[in-house]
Amino acid sequence: MRIMSYILRQFRCRRRAIKILGAVGIGFLFGFITLKDSLQPKSSSADLEFSLRQDFLQSFQKSNCVKKTNLVYIKMIKCASSTIAAILRRFGLVHNLTFVLPLQKHIYIGWPYEIDDTLYRPLKTAAFNILCEHAIYNRTTLKQIMPSDTIYITSLREPFSQFKSMLNYYNVFNISGIKSGDIFAEYLNNMDKYEAIYKSHKASPTRYCIPDGFSMTHNLMSYNLGYPTGFLPGTNDMSDDLDFAREWIKRLDAELNLVLITEYFHESMVMLRRLMCWTLSDILSSASNKLQYSYRNQTNENQEATYREWSKVDHLLYNHFNATFWSRLRSEKEEFWKEVEHFRRINKAVSKFCHTPDEGITLTIPKSEWYEKLTISAPFCRLLSEDLLPRLQENYEKQTPRLNEPRPSKTTC
Repeated sequence: MRIMSYILRQFRCRRRAIKILGAVGIGFLFGFITLKDSLQPKSSSADLEFSLRQDFLQSFQKSNCVKKTNLVYIKMIKCASSTIAAILRRFGLVHNLTFVLPLQKHIYIGWPYEIDDTLYRPLKTAAFNILCEHAIYNRTTLKQIMPSDTIYITSLREPFSQFKSMLNYYNVFNISGIKSGDIFAEYLNNMDKYEAIYKSHKASPTRYCIPDGFSMTHNLMSYNLGYPTGFLPGTNDMSDDLDFAREWIKRLDAELNLVLITEYFHESMVMLRRLMCWTLSDILSSASNKLQYSYRNQTNENQEATYREWSKVDHLLYNHFNATFWSRLRSEKEEFWKEVEHFRRINKAVSKFCHTPDEGITLTIPKSEWYEKLTISAPFCRLLSEDLLPRLQENYEKQTPRLNEPRPSKTTC
């Protein structure tokens, strides 16, 4: 990879020495960073959004690639979904796009029930552009909501890893009554027992946003993509019909434009950027909900086999799309892999810089063969880390006309 020079601009004397040394350390570590002590007035989030819009428009005037702004992301629990949704919310906010938003202050668009027009806020503009909050994939319904040129994506994660992360995040052990010992092994050895306890009405006060009878462990990724597990009225549980599952995956493969793989996040982001004709600032991220827990790395062949039998369709789903993901990657040229490595280094540098941003210091990423020059400031760092859903909901409420929200057909979070 090309060796890029970095320039350390003069800092104002009032800066604390330790802050200066920390900032310099980022530049030496990554080798492509310009740090500048800003003498300009402090910029606001609104100024930053306008600046990013201008950079975005200028970069695309130089490119033959036509940006895409209509997108559905089926948010997949514990599959980097908070990070990806944050990227998409920021992109939509900066580019003045219209979101499919949950009602009132809710966070789900009907999940875990299917979408209907009583479960999202009415449209106030010509068309929706982005749906990225929790919702169940139903292509027929989504085609009625979204423009015809919409790009459809989701993210998947190795099922056993996703299962462990979900158990921790949703407090499944405590709710199921497992208090001590090897809680992970105990749960796996008695899944039917603890699954029944967790799904029971008695446990409902301690579950977060999960209705009675709904399984968080049984083919959850497939369910989010529309696979019939028997939860929804009028559907049968097809979890043991693997021929049916394979045909369903084949249809899904034909419908989705891109499936991001959590374990290969940077490769996925570069693929997304190229698919959507986006810029560097559009795909930068700060990791969300990355938690540590005692059994995170706990595994053995018997435990994996137990869960594979329990959640067969999710394993088929992941194995198929992981294989197609790598089939795409193997067809890429060396230039793609150079961009991935370049983006990985930049994203790490920006995350480090934004961990403790200084209002007076900026971080400049020089122009490269893939990206225009980009300056990172404290307002951008705040935008990077902020949960933007409340802001999007507030923006909607300020828009005219004032519309009455529908009475929801289902009770969800």
